[in-house]
Amino acid sequence: MCFQSWSFYLPIKMCRRYLAYAGLLICCLVEEHQAPTPKSSIFASEIRRNIFQKWLQHLHEERSYDTILIAYNDTRVDSRLQSLLQYAWPKVLLTPGQRFDYKERYNSEILVIITMSNKIDEPLMEATAGTLNFVRGARVLMLALNIKDEESFKNASKALCQKYKMTNVLLKFHHKLTEELLSDYYQLKPYPQYHWLMQTIEQKSEVYFPVHWRNMQKGIVVTQTDQVSPRSLFFLDSQGNWKMNGYVARFVLLFAEHFNATLQWYKPLKVGEVIHFMLVNKLVDDNLVDIPMALMISEASSEWAYRSYVYQIEDGRLLVPCAQQFSLKEVFSVLLDVRFFGLVIFCTVFFSLLHSLIDYMFDGIRQPVNALLSDRVFPAVLGLSFVARNAPWRVLKLVYIILSFLGINTTCQFSATMNSLFTSHPYHRQIETLADIRDSPLKINILKGDLNLMGGTLLDIFRSLITTENVTHYAEMRDSFNASTGYYANLGSWRLLNLKQQLFTQKVYCSYDNLTVFRIMPWTFQLQQHSQYKEAMDYLIHQVHAMGLVDAWYASTFSDLVKLKQISLLDPNPRQDVKPMTAGDLYWAWLILVMGMSISGMVFIAERWYYQQIRYLE
Repeated sequence: MCFQSWSFYLPIKMCRRYLAYAGLLICCLVEEHQAPTPKSSIFASEIRRNIFQKWLQHLHEERSYDTILIAYNDTRVDSRLQSLLQYAWPKVLLTPGQRFDYKERYNSEILVIITMSNKIDEPLMEATAGTLNFVRGARVLMLALNIKDEESFKNASKALCQKYKMTNVLLKFHHKLTEELLSDYYQLKPYPQYHWLMQTIEQKSEVYFPVHWRNMQKGIVVTQTDQVSPRSLFFLDSQGNWKMNGYVARFVLLFAEHFNATLQWYKPLKVGEVIHFMLVNKLVDDNLVDIPMALMISEASSEWAYRSYVYQIEDGRLLVPCAQQFSLKEVFSVLLDVRFFGLVIFCTVFFSLLHSLIDYMFDGIRQPVNALLSDRVFPAVLGLSFVARNAPWRVLKLVYIILSFLGINTTCQFSATMNSLFTSHPYHRQIETLADIRDSPLKINILKGDLNLMGGTLLDIFRSLITTENVTHYAEMRDSFNASTGYYANLGSWRLLNLKQQLFTQKVYCSYDNLTVFRIMPWTFQLQQHSQYKEAMDYLIHQVHAMGLVDAWYASTFSDLVKLKQISLLDPNPRQDVKPMTAGDLYWAWLILVMGMSISGMVFIAERWYYQQIRYLE
């Protein structure tokens, strides 16, 4: 009975064992075309898992990461990718049809793993590059599985990395299931040109992802300058050598020197050829220039991703001619103004009528000519001596006394005002607001490119604007203190002009808070999309400002401008303590004399004709 039970149980147990082996064999066949035996498959999977985990732990120890972005093609999943997916770390999976902006959702401290089987997967690389917008400098581990032609794969992957401006890339070919996975790999070197360099894990001094931009290996960096002082100055020194100065040009020169790069001009420079900064930055947008020797104003938040950190914070303002002192000719116009003539005429006519009325009422003297202009009243009003009529009437004497005090007051006030104006000439009314510009005949000269950036900011004074396209001519007029018009300038240019004006007796340009068009203007360096120089630029900008080099470069530029005689320290309008009067200064005196003699002549002719007519009638 026991025999029967055992004989019945033995076939069932054997069948179960065979079924288990069969199921395991089927799973291995699905996983790979050439699957190992069931026992070796289990060991191989464990080896793969340990190898990938060890590899990722090495990378994390070098520099920590928060997330792993795994880019793969879902149609080519094998056991090696499955072991990678089993790694216990936050992961984001990406396939060729799942492109998104990683920067907007997750932390930038990531490790990107791109797996490709059999051949290069361009759609997968394109999706990964699109996902890594604005974080193209992230660490990338490229796993190449089952690649037959490794050299062609390296060339194709290098070209794609250069196209998408990826610089921190490791390439590992995977064929065997041994520890050889960690023994050697290829490291992408972006400088001086993109190339692969084989590395081995035994090289303990070499890190997996070095900071490549710290040594650019004499790589070529294309640049171009706008030659706008004091940002950029290109000149020939006394020894006949070409020199560059300016707080923007010196930064780019320091960038090349510090990071071991080679600068190359986009086109040969011409001394004094000033280019608008918008045109230089347009070359950057067209991928013709890597780092410009010109700044770009940043307004929209979407533009910051393709620019460096802020290099300068300035403002934009209008420069207007400072109020000038009155000339002698204009001083006379102030003395002999409407109020003065109005007072003299009113007092003369009033007291002439009063004197004529007293003569008529008390003495019966009737003189119609003296009713408006009496020869006894007019000199008295001007403070001159006059002939009083000898009459016993006290009211007439009282009028003479009042006329005497009136003449003394007029003479004293006129003399005091004249002495004050001639000793220290007054100033014209200063233009301080946009409304003052609108109501004055002054014109504001402004570059057409700058006006396009302002939009409708200067719409209130658009009738007072003069646009100029020639940047060189505009800079010459403004820097030579041509005060026939006003100008627009940023804070850097205004500081240079104001520094020169400190040596002048009287300033030529003035600017006020109400003439500030832009309060805050953040100036940055325009870079190409996903530029590999952005991180280096940001690092150097912080260092330069921490050491105060910008102010030192500014002072050095001013010194060179003085040596080149582009800035003269001589006062164009020196103060003259003694200045001889000219015939033009007495313009109003000559005018009054001519008008007086003309009126006298007309009166003489009229009286002579009048008396001739009376004699004829008699």
